[in-house]
Amino acid sequence: MSSSSVKRILRSARECLGRREYKEALQHCKEALAEDKSCYDAYIYVGKAAFHLKEYVQAEAAYRRASDLEPRNPLAWQGLAELFTETGAWANAVECYSQLVLLAEAAPESDPLRGRRTVFQRRFAEAAARGRMLAAAEAAWRSLTEAAGESLAAAGGGGDDAAVNAAEEDLVECLCRLADVQLAVDASEIEARVEQRLAAEGAATPGVPTEQLAALESAIRGAVEGEWAEEALELDADHASATLRRIIALRPPSPPYVPYYDAFLKRLRKYIQASPPGSMDRHSRRAVLLAAAKATMEGRCGSRAGGCCSPYPYDAALAMLEVEHEVVGEQDPSLDPASSPPSLEPPPLPLLVADCGRIATRLLHSFPWSA
Repeated sequence: MSSSSVKRILRSARECLGRREYKEALQHCKEALAEDKSCYDAYIYVGKAAFHLKEYVQAEAAYRRASDLEPRNPLAWQGLAELFTETGAWANAVECYSQLVLLAEAAPESDPLRGRRTVFQRRFAEAAARGRMLAAAEAAWRSLTEAAGESLAAAGGGGDDAAVNAAEEDLVECLCRLADVQLAVDASEIEARVEQRLAAEGAATPGVPTEQLAALESAIRGAVEGEWAEEALELDADHASATLRRIIALRPPSPPYVPYYDAFLKRLRKYIQASPPGSMDRHSRRAVLLAAAKATMEGRCGSRAGGCCSPYPYDAALAMLEVEHEVVGEQDPSLDPASSPPSLEPPPLPLLVADCGRIATRLLHSFPWSA
């Protein structure tokens, strides 16, 4: 059979794919491969048809064969990436998107493949996050965030409001995905510590009743979270808070950004719990949380105003409103009376105990289901 006949068969296969006649397309491809076992396009069409027929093993084999024939052609890698995303084989999807990123970076500036580099980077980051490859996902989203920030800065110099808004939206999206991964990293670390501590306690005291074990887990979790917060402050290792601050500076506390406001306030509460009760340090940290909670309740985002769609800032403010005189002068156990510091006056609080009634009323009015 001549090459023109193979091309004719492939054209028929392509037309069948367009009409969603996948079994017929497979039959045409088999005819083409019977004449040319190294036909790249035939393997690509087999992969597409088998994928739509949910014959995933056959689809992977066809795409793999095509990628072996032409490793620098992106079609097979794209087919494999789509296949592994559909089947949830995230490690394999990461491998394929990594290959596509490399191909896009190596392509000439005039090649359309070069323009798809960011798309492949995003899909790589998404697949890595879904596959719990958190370090790779964080690095990818951080790189995308930096690129989005540069694009926003460039758009700001052009005077085009539409371009600025689009660039800012892209930056916020990247920041949110980066924060998701960073929060998952921190949660995973805390869970690992809790499990390790629980295992040690269980080995030391075998036969503990279920009720006592549940109480023990709660106490251990609180202790671990406090230790983690203190370490994060001392080592400046709390990478998520910086990302959360950037989101908060750009978007009001309304969907879909409410979880990031809540996460930021929860981290501030952990930092408060890591400092001694009644200390000036605790008071200062409490002032920071109350200021953030107040701004969130008022729906403020920098110079913008929106709306608060979460009861958590109200709960956090009510929980943190302690009696002011606990941190004044000699009643502050963290201060040495003999040292005579220049000023023992604590920083003013943005919310006071007298505000509790007003805050509780607003909470009940805005979020009646939380009562």
